[in-house]
Amino acid sequence: MNVPEHDAAEALRLAKEVHEAVMTILKRLDATSKYARRNRIIGILAVVVGLLSAVVVGIGGYGVYEIHRSQIHSCEIGNDARASQLTIWDEVLNLSSKPPKNETPAQRAARLKQVRQFQAFLNLHLQQVNCDQLYSGIFPKNLE
Repeated sequence: MNVPEHDAAEALRLAKEVHEAVMTILKRLDATSKYARRNRIIGILAVVVGLLSAVVVGIGGYGVYEIHRSQIHSCEIGNDARASQLTIWDEVLNLSSKPPKNETPAQRAARLKQVRQFQAFLNLHLQQVNCDQLYSGIFPKNLE
């Protein structure tokens, strides 16, 4: 059976159009595939960055906690040292405030007043610090 030439040309033209349409679809599918692959990579990178950020924040938070514990511990060591100094000074004052022979009542009163003033000075400057109150926040509060 012979097909007229104009029908064959029409069939050939339609085949070329279909071929071009199929090629356009394949190009779009390829572009869509690349887009999806790129989005998957971006999504994976976003998850990794989020996890790394969480780790960094966790490490930073732990560091702040450790610094706070160190501050409290150092403050308690200072309190122990101040208590020891008060004990030593009390002993020094007891030993040095023995009345000399021939002390008059006025001299005794002056000597005891001087000892009490020095004890008050020591108690003021070697007083204990409330470490929990001092370091209740991230930054230490002023002592005054």
